[in-house]
Order: sequence, then C-alpha cells, then structure tokens
Amino acid sequence: MRKKGESCKPKNPIPTVKYGGGSIMLWGCFAAGMTGAHHKIDDIKIERKYWIHVSFYKVYVEELGRRGLWEKNLNHVNHHNLEASLGRHTYTLAVNHLSDLTEPDMLQMVAPLKLPEGFKITPTPHEETDVAVPDSVDWSQFGYVTSVKNQGSCGSCWAFSSAGALEGLWAKTKGKLVNLSPQNLVDCSQSFGTSGCGGGWPHNAFKYVIGNHGIDSEVFYPYEGRDGSCHYNPQYRAAGASSYRFVSPNEQSLKLAVATIGPISVAIDATDLSYYRSGERRKNTVVCRPKRDI
Repeated sequence: MRKKGESCKPKNPIPTVKYGGGSIMLWGCFAAGMTGAHHKIDDIKIERKYWIHVSFYKVYVEELGRRGLWEKNLNHVNHHNLEASLGRHTYTLAVNHLSDLTEPDMLQMVAPLKLPEGFKITPTPHEETDVAVPDSVDWSQFGYVTSVKNQGSCGSCWAFSSAGALEGLWAKTKGKLVNLSPQNLVDCSQSFGTSGCGGGWPHNAFKYVIGNHGIDSEVFYPYEGRDGSCHYNPQYRAAGASSYRFVSPNEQSLKLAVATIGPISVAIDATDLSYYRSGERRKNTVVCRPKRDI
C-alpha cells in the first residue's frame, strides 16, 4: 500500500510486454490512504491486473502463431503457382481471409456439417432425357445469377446454395432476378431439419420454402452471419417453390441438369479449394472427403 507522498510507480512492476514495435507497461496504482477494510478490493484489482497481463500475453502468442501459419500457407501458394506457371497445375491459388487458419479452424467455422448416417435421396431423382447439351453454359449471361456472396464465419453455405438455385429458377420462369435471403433460411428453417450456422442441407431449405409458401428478399431480410430469431414477413415475399428433385449422383446427370434447368444447388468438399483463385480444378487432383461439406 502506498503511503502519502510516495511515488505511484510500484517497486516491482509487471515486466514490459513488447508488441507491434512498441511496448506496454501493465501495472496499477492504488489510491493513498486505503485502510485494511479495502483489502478485498485491492485483491480484486491485483487479480484484474494479472488477468489483463495474461490475456495480453495470450493475444501476443496467438498473433505469432497465426503469423507463422500465414507465412507457411503463403509459401505453399507461391510454390503451387510456380509449378502452375510450369504447366504442372491447371489452376492458381492466392492467400485470403482463411490463410491464417488451420484446417480444423476452417472446418469448425464454415463446414460443421457431416453427411448423416443412412442419408437417402428422396423424392425420386430428376428425370433425364437424351437431349444434346453443350460442353459449357454460363447462366450469368442469361441473367439467372446474382452477385457473389460471403457467408462469413457462419456455416450457412447450404442457405446460399439453395437461395442461389431458387434465384436462378425464379429468374428463368418469372423473368425477374432478385436476391433472396439466406438469413431467412438460417433463422426460420430449423423445424425442417437445418441447424442455422451449424449447417444444413439444401433440400431441407427447399422444404421450408415450400411449406412456408415463400422466402423473403435479401433487401428486407439482410444477411447477418449468425443465428437469429425468425422474422419472416409475407409482405416481403420475393419468391416461392412448389417442389424439388434430386439429380442422380454422377457427372453426366449433373451436366444435363445444369444445361437444361439452370443453376443447381450442390454440396461439395471444398477444403482443398480454400485458397483457389482461378483456373480449372480437375477431378483427379481433388481429395475426396465425402463426409464434409462447405
């Protein structure tokens, strides 16, 4: 305890922490004239001072670890792109907002969902025909695709995927492209089998839109990137659906559906595409992890 007239600086201050090119001295100064009745308050202040010091140290260590991870991934990206320039790969990579995350971090943040046991494709798959289809089609040139979205740290890929498929089909059948609300699906479709930011499946999102008789627009139900209470308003209904179909699980069926229907909702393991930038990622270079979804 400091006596009257003594310096406020403690005799044994907490060591200086070096951080970001500067330093911070973490120590407190107790008021003069405190009596023994305030010892518990002093103890609380000391504990708080210690907690601040430890918390700051943990942040500093975390920063160092993330920096090291980012540099490691940067080296991986540069090495891959060098090989791509030599013709060894058909696609390029780039660092991004995921570059300081470990794979478990990434999966926990954006891909918490696993394929459930006994998963079955119902109702019946989409009927296929022998119609000739082009090798490629860009539905954005037809006005069926909205702008690129970012799910953030919420595991809502399923909501964006299903909303995108609905946007395309609505534009194709109604002649009007509108941004639908993934947040509406995140907040309101749990009773149909989804888990909000904890993951979900597009077909359950379609069930919700059918049972709810609609989905709101992004304008009136904006994305927040977190679980929230449902506040769907039929006044702002922007689209609806009456049925859905599964595409048979093979590339030829998917090609036919994409070419003849429009944008299709798919679930893929994109763990190995985390740093993808451009080019074609061919199937023989993708590591398949069928129980993960991004």
